[in-house]
Amino acid sequence: MEKIKGEVADLSVGLPISGYRVQASRAHDFDKIAFDKLYEAEDKIDLKSSGLAAGVYWWRVALIDLLGTEGNFSAPRLYSVGLARRAAELDLKSSLVVYKPARDEEVRIPEYKVVGVVKDNELSVTVNGKTPRRDENGNFYLDIRLQDGPNDVAVTVGDSSGNQSTLTRRIIYRP
Repeated sequence: MEKIKGEVADLSVGLPISGYRVQASRAHDFDKIAFDKLYEAEDKIDLKSSGLAAGVYWWRVALIDLLGTEGNFSAPRLYSVGLARRAAELDLKSSLVVYKPARDEEVRIPEYKVVGVVKDNELSVTVNGKTPRRDENGNFYLDIRLQDGPNDVAVTVGDSSGNQSTLTRRIIYRP
């Protein structure tokens, strides 16, 4: 559950909080809640003692401020509980789609938006070594500056075991 801990930390950056509420559901719309618990700000999330059956759940987090007011829930994200994934189960190449550049192309503008999607929330993605912006559905983008002539764009997807796959495209900038 390191991912949920990280999400709580990301949500609370710069905000004084007294705690947070964590919910899980099998359904994206949370019409039936499988897990609902309030935590103090310093508490550790321990889902092994939660009673949840092993499986994949949608999770969301709401921060609670120092006055006890509960904020809005974060966007739901899929996380697994009690399931260990073997590296062989995941094909990194098929988990990455790069929309732009679709193929090698020539442009006349010095900035270019690299756009794609990673089909698994557990995977990381970089563009030329930089982490792009990413939404809850795995869509990502990063604006890059181009130099005159050919520019190679390397999009790399990786898993927590250190396995990686890189897709390289070339953009030729001619001002």
